[in-house]
Amino acid sequence: MKEKLPISIGILGWNSNNSSLPNTLFSYLRNGFFNISDDITIFFQEIKDEDIKLANYFGLKYIGESKNIGIAGAFHRLTENAKYDNFLILEHDWYLQENYENVFSRIKSSIHLLNDGYDCIKMRSMYRPGFTDFSVINYKGNPLEYFDEEIGLNCPHLLDMCHMYKDIHLSFPDKINQIFVDNCMFYTSTSRYGNYTNNPCIYKTDFYKNILKDFMCEGDQLEGKLHGWWARQLFKIAHSEGLFTHFDVVK
Repeated sequence: MKEKLPISIGILGWNSNNSSLPNTLFSYLRNGFFNISDDITIFFQEIKDEDIKLANYFGLKYIGESKNIGIAGAFHRLTENAKYDNFLILEHDWYLQENYENVFSRIKSSIHLLNDGYDCIKMRSMYRPGFTDFSVINYKGNPLEYFDEEIGLNCPHLLDMCHMYKDIHLSFPDKINQIFVDNCMFYTSTSRYGNYTNNPCIYKTDFYKNILKDFMCEGDQLEGKLHGWWARQLFKIAHSEGLFTHFDVVK
């Protein structure tokens, strides 16, 4: 029997028959992702019979609401439902292309970092981030010259430049470091340069649940409501080599 990791995994789904969720779940099945944890739950917005059938097909737990309660509300419900102290957030269009060995080692080493005092571990793939990638669009040229008007700071997404540039710690040594944990590589910074995102991330469950409670909002506005505050907190952020590729089959 494969070792399970002490992590709860929450997947946000909506309108699953007309979204990327079935494709995403098959990618998880093929790569052994469902063997990582015994606490994987889908939250369905506007839950329907076909959503329940999909969860049952993959043998996954599910919860949901008859209405759309927004991203913040759904993630908060998933954290309230979580069994473990560590929590991975996923949305319906985060496809997995890494094998089981990489999945296991990168999540396990990320948990070690959380236990050592890190606040957020980013899990979007460095090598196959998918489309669209905010850092690729806005940080070409000299990244330090990019001013984010909404956040009110220069280069608040700098850590995500690892999706574009190898050895980013050598280009910005005063802002980004490189570390290894259990032979897994991470780039590290603070929330000043490691922006908040709804992309795949691992947190301590209570840490993330309390943030969501304080920034509850409707619709898909969580990133816009949270990221200015986040960039001024100096949380400890690490970017794993990652696992997940943004792949929306509809868009």
